[in-house]
Amino acid sequence: MSDFDERLSAVLTAEADDAPHGSGLAEAARRRHVVRRRRRIAAGGVVAALVILAPVAVLAGGGAGDDKTASDPTPPAQPWQTISQDDVRVEIPGDWREFRCDFDGFSSDIYGPSEDDACGFGEYVAFYGSATFDPAERPGVITGNDDGTARWGYVYAGDLAVSSSTEDRDLTRRILASARASGQPVIDGSGWETVEGAGLRYDAPAFWGLGPDADLGGYAVCALAGDRDDPPDTADRTRAGADAYIVVEYRGGRWISVSAPTAAVGDLVMASVEPDPGNTGIGCVPGI
Repeated sequence: MSDFDERLSAVLTAEADDAPHGSGLAEAARRRHVVRRRRRIAAGGVVAALVILAPVAVLAGGGAGDDKTASDPTPPAQPWQTISQDDVRVEIPGDWREFRCDFDGFSSDIYGPSEDDACGFGEYVAFYGSATFDPAERPGVITGNDDGTARWGYVYAGDLAVSSSTEDRDLTRRILASARASGQPVIDGSGWETVEGAGLRYDAPAFWGLGPDADLGGYAVCALAGDRDDPPDTADRTRAGADAYIVVEYRGGRWISVSAPTAAVGDLVMASVEPDPGNTGIGCVPGI
């Protein structure tokens, strides 16, 4: 199943149990996406032609003193905005908007920079019910396209799964890191650092996304003792206390535990963990 088909299938599965199923939905959505992209490329060709012709006209008709060229200043980036569904919040670029996408009779609200990107699962953010969301990959940021340009992934927040894709891995990761349940802190996922120790290597938001003045004592990645069939005494996804979320997986011959300020950050950090198979020691490595 292609990346596009998987995400479309997730929309149909998560949003409506009585929605129509079948490969025709994905194929129809893809055809519509291709047609819109061709129209956009065609329109871009016209604009490119005008851009090429305009300087020629100036050079042909201009006289002395007309050789100056004016350039419009780059507009300032719009502040990021907060979107929500149920009790989940996510930060997205300020120029993204909400679009009602129609998949041959079944519609869903998806966010993106344009309708073509959002409804074609190019650059987008979408919410799914976590109980029915069943992707083939574990949470985190995943390379989507064969050429490695588009980056997509998902995380859990509250009772929802949040999925996003862009052509920039850092942008995708920043969006996903901000996913949170109502009342949880807004995570700054704009800067990440690589941390090593105890035979572990992982990426985490600088200061766990909370800033240097926050209390960061409870957040770390730990290598734990125990065989594959003898997991630590904790659930796969548990909440410990008021502000620490723990994700546990078996990696490289050891159990790995991530304690993070939100489940989304825990998912992203866990996806980045690279344990050293030659190091079977146990211990914790806090981020900075």
